[in-house]
Amino acid sequence: GQVDRALGLYQQSLELYESIGNVQGKATTLHNMAGIYAQQGQVDRALGLYQQSLELKESIGDVQGKATTLHNMAGIYADQGQVDRALGLYQQSLELKESIGDVKGKAATLNNMSYLAFQQGDQARAVELLRQTAQTLAEIYAYPNLITVLGNLGEAIENDKLNYLAQALWLSLRIQDGFTNRVSLVHRLFQNVPQADALEPLLAALALLLCNGADDQTPDLEQWRERAVNMLAYAAKSQGVDLETGEQLQAWMTQNQLTDPNVFLPPLYQALEAMVGERWLFNRQAV
Repeated sequence: GQVDRALGLYQQSLELYESIGNVQGKATTLHNMAGIYAQQGQVDRALGLYQQSLELKESIGDVQGKATTLHNMAGIYADQGQVDRALGLYQQSLELKESIGDVKGKAATLNNMSYLAFQQGDQARAVELLRQTAQTLAEIYAYPNLITVLGNLGEAIENDKLNYLAQALWLSLRIQDGFTNRVSLVHRLFQNVPQADALEPLLAALALLLCNGADDQTPDLEQWRERAVNMLAYAAKSQGVDLETGEQLQAWMTQNQLTDPNVFLPPLYQALEAMVGERWLFNRQAV
């Protein structure tokens, strides 16, 4: 099949590089072959080829290539449940990436290390690695990935959930983030703020605003709209107001200045910023 054909072509490349003494080409080809064997579940064969590739890269001082191979080997050991060995290789990969300033690669390795630390039950280390991942992503302005990591931090740290979810939502609203990302962050934050908090009606109004601004073809739009209306009804109930009809809802929103985003968004931003205080993991001025 296709796999055999690909391996056959790599084998030909390998012989060619061997005959002309192209060490870099040989190292890259071995790396690529290892990737195919890994996908096929031939783990020992994959690791053997990665090891050969690693030694060749070492011999020609290809630090970037070496870091990538170590990262991939770590992934295989992680899949095999050999977590300590995987973490050791990720650590080596991380140090190499740091030495050459490969910030994007560093973020990917930190993120994987954090996941493994969670698996080991080492919550403190996992959280520290996730925070480092967030700060690294912020350095290269990888904001969509940063929003995901901030959301993960919100899940990981129960007693500081609001801080990270507030940062994630603030950032999501400032960049061209997708509808589903934004509205689900609004929903998560709404579920976690204290009942009758001043943020409740603002978040509910934002959820409805996002739904009204979404394309009609957006997946699950009606479910999100229904949730937004429920959030508004809940926020009103927290203030002692029972909304029975759409007209009452509209009237309550008008009365509380929740129909005009120019009015309700500035206090929403202020509330998010107050929630985070001095503990931002990224530079807001750069966004």
